[in-house]
Amino acid sequence: LNATLSLLLVFRINRAATRWWGAREMWGVLIAKTRTLTSGLVAHGRHCPSARDDAIRWMAAYALFGMEFLRGCHEIDDALLDGLLSPTEKACTERQAHPPLYAAQQVRRAMNQVFVVTADTPVAVAMARSQQLAVLEREWITLLDRLGGMERIKATPLPIVYVSHLRTFLIVALLLYPYVWGVEWRWSTIPIVALAAFALLGIEAASVEVEQPFKKDSMNALNMDGFW
Repeated sequence: LNATLSLLLVFRINRAATRWWGAREMWGVLIAKTRTLTSGLVAHGRHCPSARDDAIRWMAAYALFGMEFLRGCHEIDDALLDGLLSPTEKACTERQAHPPLYAAQQVRRAMNQVFVVTADTPVAVAMARSQQLAVLEREWITLLDRLGGMERIKATPLPIVYVSHLRTFLIVALLLYPYVWGVEWRWSTIPIVALAAFALLGIEAASVEVEQPFKKDSMNALNMDGFW
C-alpha cells in the first residue's frame, strides 16, 4: 500500500513540476525573443521610425497582455501600459476575446509597414527588406507558439479521474494506518501517523500549487514579472 501510494504521489508531483518548468521555459523564450525582435527592428527599421515604434510598443503590449491573459485577468492595470498604448487602444484591446492575439495582429501590421515594398522601391532594397521581414516573421511565430504552449499548459491539468482516485486512496490509507500500526507501536502510533499524514498530504498540496504556474498572487506561481 505504501509503495503504491508513494508511486502515485511521486508521479503527480512530477507532472506538476514538469508543467511549472515548461511554463517557465516558454515564458523565458517569449521574453528573450521579444528583445531580439525589438533590437532587430531598431537596427533595420530606421527608415520608417513611426511604424517601427508602433511595432515595438505593440510587441511589449503583446507580452503584457499575454501575461495577464494567462493569469485570467480580463482588465490590465493602466500603469503596466503607461507610455505604450493610448486609453483608446487599451480599451479596444481589452474588448477582444483574445487580447494577446489582437496585439499580435497589430505587431504584424506595423512590421509590414516598416518593410513595405512598392513599385518604386529599388530591387536591392526590396530584396533586403523582404529578407529581413522573413527573418522577423520567423522570430514572431516563435513568440506565438510559446504563448500557445502556455495556454495548453493552463488548460490541461492532470485528469480529474486520476486526482480524485489518488485523493480517495490517500484518505483511506491514512484512516487505516492507526489500525495497522497501533497494535505494534501503541501510543507512538499517534505522532507517526501525524508525521506520515503531514508528508503525504504535503506532497498533494504542493502538487496543487505547482500545477498552477500562472495563478495570480500565489507565492509558488511563476514570477512572470521578474523576467523583464
